[in-house]
Amino acid sequence: MHSGLRKLQGICLGSADEAIATIVLVNAVDTGAATRLQQSIFGGIHYATRSLVRSIIDDFSNEQGVFNLDHMAWQYGLDVTPEGPVTEIDVPEHVCVEEDMIYQGHYGAPGKGSAHECSICHRRWAKIGDTFYEESTNMHMMTIDDVR
Repeated sequence: MHSGLRKLQGICLGSADEAIATIVLVNAVDTGAATRLQQSIFGGIHYATRSLVRSIIDDFSNEQGVFNLDHMAWQYGLDVTPEGPVTEIDVPEHVCVEEDMIYQGHYGAPGKGSAHECSICHRRWAKIGDTFYEESTNMHMMTIDDVR
Protein backbone atom coordinates (compact mmCIF):
# COMPACT_ATOMS: atom_id res chain seq x y z
CA MET A 1 0.00 0.00 0.00
CA HIS A 2 1.12 3.57 -0.64
CA SER A 3 3.01 4.74 2.46
CA GLY A 4 1.10 8.04 2.70
CA LEU A 5 -2.22 6.25 2.36
CA ARG A 6 -1.19 3.76 5.06
CA LYS A 7 -0.18 6.65 7.35
CA LEU A 8 -3.47 8.47 6.69
CA GLN A 9 -5.41 5.32 7.47
CA GLY A 10 -3.52 5.10 10.78
CA ILE A 11 -4.43 8.71 11.56
CA CYS A 12 -8.04 7.80 10.83
CA LEU A 13 -7.85 5.00 13.43
CA GLY A 14 -7.50 2.28 10.82
CA SER A 15 -10.63 3.20 8.91
CA ALA A 16 -10.15 3.08 5.14
CA ASP A 17 -13.57 4.73 4.70
CA GLU A 18 -12.53 7.66 6.90
CA ALA A 19 -9.24 7.99 5.02
CA ILE A 20 -11.04 8.07 1.65
CA ALA A 21 -13.57 10.59 2.98
CA THR A 22 -10.70 12.83 4.13
CA ILE A 23 -9.04 12.62 0.71
CA VAL A 24 -12.32 13.47 -1.04
CA LEU A 25 -12.91 16.39 1.34
CA VAL A 26 -9.44 17.93 0.91
CA ASN A 27 -9.64 17.46 -2.86
CA ALA A 28 -13.06 19.14 -2.96
CA VAL A 29 -11.78 22.15 -1.00
CA ASP A 30 -8.59 22.44 -3.06
CA THR A 31 -10.48 22.29 -6.37
CA GLY A 32 -13.15 24.77 -5.24
CA ALA A 33 -15.93 22.18 -5.37
CA ALA A 34 -16.59 21.99 -1.62
CA THR A 35 -19.90 22.80 0.01
CA ARG A 36 -20.06 25.06 3.07
CA LEU A 37 -20.39 22.02 5.30
CA GLN A 38 -17.29 20.45 3.72
CA GLN A 39 -15.41 23.72 4.18
CA SER A 40 -16.31 23.86 7.87
CA ILE A 41 -15.26 20.22 8.38
CA PHE A 42 -12.03 20.96 6.51
CA GLY A 43 -11.23 23.65 9.09
CA GLY A 44 -11.12 20.95 11.78
CA ILE A 45 -8.53 18.82 9.99
CA HIS A 46 -5.02 19.24 11.40
CA TYR A 47 -2.65 21.02 9.03
CA ALA A 48 -0.22 18.07 9.03
CA THR A 49 -3.03 15.74 7.97
CA ARG A 50 -3.98 18.19 5.20
CA SER A 51 -0.37 18.17 3.98
CA LEU A 52 -0.27 14.38 3.99
CA VAL A 53 -3.55 14.19 2.05
CA ARG A 54 -2.28 16.72 -0.49
CA SER A 55 0.85 14.63 -1.05
CA ILE A 56 -1.34 11.54 -1.60
CA ILE A 57 -3.47 13.49 -4.08
CA ASP A 58 -0.33 14.65 -5.90
CA ASP A 59 0.97 11.10 -6.10
CA PHE A 60 -2.27 9.88 -7.64
CA SER A 61 -2.84 12.79 -10.03
CA ASN A 62 -2.19 12.40 -13.74
CA GLU A 63 0.17 14.51 -15.85
CA GLN A 64 -2.49 17.22 -16.17
CA GLY A 65 -2.78 17.42 -12.36
CA VAL A 66 -6.21 15.78 -12.19
CA PHE A 67 -6.74 13.49 -9.21
CA ASN A 68 -8.50 10.20 -9.99
CA LEU A 69 -9.93 8.62 -6.83
CA ASP A 70 -11.30 5.64 -8.74
CA HIS A 71 -7.87 4.72 -10.10
CA MET A 72 -6.30 4.98 -6.65
CA ALA A 73 -9.08 2.86 -5.17
CA TRP A 74 -8.69 0.29 -7.94
CA GLN A 75 -4.94 0.03 -7.29
CA TYR A 76 -5.44 -0.68 -3.60
CA GLY A 77 -8.72 -2.58 -3.72
CA LEU A 78 -10.68 0.08 -1.81
CA ASP A 79 -14.42 0.53 -2.15
CA VAL A 80 -15.23 4.18 -2.82
CA THR A 81 -18.81 3.87 -4.02
CA PRO A 82 -21.10 6.19 -2.02
CA GLU A 83 -23.57 3.36 -1.36
CA GLY A 84 -20.95 0.93 -0.10
CA PRO A 85 -20.07 -2.40 -1.66
CA VAL A 86 -21.65 -3.24 -4.99
CA THR A 87 -24.18 -6.05 -4.72
CA GLU A 88 -26.20 -8.04 -7.20
CA ILE A 89 -28.96 -5.45 -7.51
CA ASP A 90 -30.17 -6.70 -10.90
CA VAL A 91 -31.20 -10.07 -9.49
CA PRO A 92 -34.76 -9.85 -8.16
CA GLU A 93 -35.20 -11.38 -4.72
CA HIS A 94 -37.39 -14.46 -4.60
CA VAL A 95 -40.73 -13.84 -2.89
CA CYS A 96 -41.60 -16.82 -0.74
CA VAL A 97 -45.24 -17.87 -0.74
CA GLU A 98 -47.05 -20.38 1.46
CA GLU A 99 -47.32 -22.88 -1.38
CA ASP A 100 -43.50 -23.11 -1.50
CA MET A 101 -43.11 -23.74 2.25
CA ILE A 102 -42.04 -27.12 3.62
CA TYR A 103 -43.18 -27.85 7.16
CA GLN A 104 -40.23 -28.55 9.50
CA GLY A 105 -41.85 -28.90 12.93
CA HIS A 106 -43.60 -27.14 15.82
CA TYR A 107 -42.16 -24.46 18.08
CA GLY A 108 -42.95 -25.16 21.71
CA ALA A 109 -46.43 -26.46 22.32
CA PRO A 110 -48.44 -27.48 19.24
CA GLY A 111 -50.46 -24.56 18.00
CA LYS A 112 -47.97 -21.90 19.14
CA GLY A 113 -46.02 -21.81 15.90
CA SER A 114 -44.24 -23.93 13.37
CA ALA A 115 -40.97 -23.91 11.45
CA HIS A 116 -40.95 -23.89 7.65
CA GLU A 117 -38.39 -23.70 4.87
CA CYS A 118 -38.93 -22.32 1.39
CA SER A 119 -38.46 -25.09 -1.15
CA ILE A 120 -37.08 -22.63 -3.71
CA CYS A 121 -34.61 -20.36 -1.89
CA HIS A 122 -34.22 -22.39 1.34
CA ARG A 123 -34.84 -19.42 3.63
CA ARG A 124 -36.21 -20.41 7.01
CA TRP A 125 -39.54 -19.06 8.24
CA ALA A 126 -41.61 -19.17 11.41
CA LYS A 127 -45.37 -19.38 11.09
CA ILE A 128 -47.10 -17.81 14.09
CA GLY A 129 -50.87 -17.97 13.74
CA ASP A 130 -51.55 -17.39 10.05
CA THR A 131 -48.51 -15.18 9.42
CA PHE A 132 -45.04 -16.17 8.19
CA TYR A 133 -42.03 -14.34 9.64
CA GLU A 134 -38.41 -14.65 8.54
CA GLU A 135 -36.53 -16.60 11.16
CA SER A 136 -34.12 -13.68 11.63
CA THR A 137 -36.94 -11.61 13.18
CA ASN A 138 -37.00 -14.03 16.15
CA MET A 139 -40.80 -14.08 16.23
CA HIS A 140 -40.53 -17.77 17.05
CA MET A 141 -38.73 -17.06 20.33
CA MET A 142 -41.05 -17.79 23.21
CA THR A 143 -41.34 -15.92 26.47
CA ILE A 144 -42.29 -17.37 29.83
CA ASP A 145 -45.82 -16.02 29.32
CA ASP A 146 -46.19 -18.20 26.21
CA VAL A 147 -45.97 -21.40 28.25
CA ARG A 148 -47.93 -20.48 31.40
